[in-house]
Amino acid sequence: MHKHRKQFSSTLVFKSALIAAISLALIRPSLQAQSQTPSSGDDPKLLARAKDGDANAQRLMGDLYYAGRGVPQDNAQAAAWYQKSADQGDPEAEVRLSLMYFRGVGVPKDDSKGANWLRKAAEQGNADAEAQLSINYY
Repeated sequence: MHKHRKQFSSTLVFKSALIAAISLALIRPSLQAQSQTPSSGDDPKLLARAKDGDANAQRLMGDLYYAGRGVPQDNAQAAAWYQKSADQGDPEAEVRLSLMYFRGVGVPKDDSKGANWLRKAAEQGNADAEAQLSINYY
């Protein structure tokens, strides 16, 4: 019995570490999302779409401000754009906004809000959110 418990414990630790490593890799914006992001933040069409309420464009504007690509790096602006997109149910924006709340980047640190946004993304089937949420619960 003790041998099985020890083996189960080792397997659980290994799987948890594996999930953590995978989720860290997945949480970063994907290469596909980066390739969709314009190299310049002064793209008037993207900004116009974002201001008109396009959730995808709003998330992309958040990415630009977060990375400082074509615009001054500004975490508060990134969080504001992610918030607009997340409010419309964009799961990628919800994940990014949750991480900003967990880390206190661009917004006051608030684990409750971070978990709420992460849960919303996970409920939509976002794999990154599901993995991160399982780690947080663990």
